[in-house]
Amino acid sequence: MSPRPALVSVAAATYNGERFLRAQLDSIYAQTYPNIEVVVSDDHSSDETVAILDDYRRARGLIYRVNETNLGYPKNFEKAARMCSGAYIAFSDQDDIFLPHKIETLMREIQEYSLIYSDAAIIDAAGTVIAPSYMRYVNLPMLTGKPFKELVFRPFIRGFQILFTRDLLGAAPPMPDRVTHDDWITILAAKRGGIKYLDEPLVHYRQHGANVTGSVTRFSLLREFAGTLRNLCNRRAGEERRHDYRAMIEKLDSLRDSPAFDEAEKQFIADVSRFYRDQIDSIVHWRSFLIALRNYRAVAPQRSVALKAKFLVAALLHP
Repeated sequence: MSPRPALVSVAAATYNGERFLRAQLDSIYAQTYPNIEVVVSDDHSSDETVAILDDYRRARGLIYRVNETNLGYPKNFEKAARMCSGAYIAFSDQDDIFLPHKIETLMREIQEYSLIYSDAAIIDAAGTVIAPSYMRYVNLPMLTGKPFKELVFRPFIRGFQILFTRDLLGAAPPMPDRVTHDDWITILAAKRGGIKYLDEPLVHYRQHGANVTGSVTRFSLLREFAGTLRNLCNRRAGEERRHDYRAMIEKLDSLRDSPAFDEAEKQFIADVSRFYRDQIDSIVHWRSFLIALRNYRAVAPQRSVALKAKFLVAALLHP
C-alpha cells in the first residue's frame, strides 16, 4: 500500500464573496490531488458568504473562522495561512477557479523549491476566457531560482498562482503591515529555497470589475512609452504615478524594518526605496539611474531590450 501523499491546505480569504464563492469551492473540491483541506478566514462578511461556508463545512469538512472585525485583505490571508495544517499551502481568491489538476501538477513540479507559481487564464464574470495566458497578457517575467532583487524591485506574483512549503511561515516573523500576503511569501521564498515558474495555466483568474487587487491591463510596449511621455507632460497622470510610487515606498520601508532580512538585504531594500523616492522628488535622477544600472536585471527582468531601455530612461526623467 503506497503512503498517503502530503497534505495540501488551500487557504482562502473571503469578504462578501457570495457571488462566485460556490464555483470557487467546487473547483477546489474537484481537484485530482487526493489529500486536501480547505481553510477559510472570513473578514466579517455581511452577505451570505458565511452561510455558504457553513454549508461546505457540513457537507465537505471545510474549516472556517469569522473575524470579529475587518482585518483587511492581506492580514485576512495571513490569518488563513496560519490556520492551515498542511505541509504545503496554496492561496485561493474567492472568485477564481482552480483547474482540476492544479494542485496535483504543482505538487509534482515543486521539487526542492520553496514555492512554485504557474500561469493562469483570465476570465470575465461569466467565465469566458479573455486571455489564455495571464503572464503574457501583462508581460510578466517568468523567473526560476532566487530572484530576491527582482521581487523587491517589482513584486508581481499573485496568490492565485502559487503553492509553497508551510515551513516558510514557520520560520517567518509576522507579515509587515504594508506588504500583501503574496508579495511577502514570494520574497521570503526567493531568499530561502527559491521559486520555480511553471509555464502552464492552472487557474482561471476572474476579472469582474470588483476585484480586491484591481483589474488587469494588457501590456503594450507602445503604451508603456506613451505613458512615460504622458506623465512628463500631464500633471494629473504624473500625480497618479507618484501615488503608486508612494505606496511602493511604504511597502519597501515596511519590508526593511522586518527582522526577516539580514543587513545586506535591508540595504538593498533601502536602495530600491531611494530609487522610487527619486522618481517623485527630482527632475534628473542620476542616483536612481546608477541604482537601475547596477541592478539592471532586477529592474527589468523581461527579455525585451526596448523595455529595459524604458526603465533606464524612466530612472533619468521625471515619470
